[in-house]
Amino acid sequence: MRPLLIPPLVIALALGTAASAAGLLPPPASKRLKDQPRQILLGPIYKERHFCSDHTAISWDLGDSLGTDCIVVSDYGHGFPKFYRTNGKSNEDWYGWHAEVLAPVDGRIVGTFINRVENTPGTFGKGQASAIQILTSHNQIVILVHITNIRVVRGELVKKGQVIAQVGNSGIADAPHTHVGAYDLKTDLPLQIRWNLMEQAKISGEH
Repeated sequence: MRPLLIPPLVIALALGTAASAAGLLPPPASKRLKDQPRQILLGPIYKERHFCSDHTAISWDLGDSLGTDCIVVSDYGHGFPKFYRTNGKSNEDWYGWHAEVLAPVDGRIVGTFINRVENTPGTFGKGQASAIQILTSHNQIVILVHITNIRVVRGELVKKGQVIAQVGNSGIADAPHTHVGAYDLKTDLPLQIRWNLMEQAKISGEH
């Protein structure tokens, strides 16, 4: 099994103009953080067992530095965690393919985009990936990217834990997963993501 190298998968978010035309708020220009980043606490995006790989603060000029890429893996009791069942050459072979994606915050949907082209695993796609943007009551934007079968529309109010999409593999991605990014609208600075692990335990049936 090849190592999971997630950071390049979110390059599509650099397409600010295209994103705006597509119905997404364009990401802010990346700013070099002078101090320790502020954090945002998010609820689960999956019920299933998964791993997340974090972006660094300055490695990508995309407006959502400090984001993270989350991928579903095989459940407990199946040996070492695996990304796919056999060779991973088809999307359907990946454990996370079409897993339900949950809203990690309460908020209003302020942007959506659908890219109907799903990539073949191992091959990067092109263009803006399917995405949902949620505006919180604290004036923060949370974006979920590379999803499919979006179940919400712009202007809709969503609650944490609500199913809003499924895991996809669109845009500049080479495997089924979900990118999650967040930033503060007032400062345009990225927010470092922390997960509410008590909520994760409860929703995963461990609590």
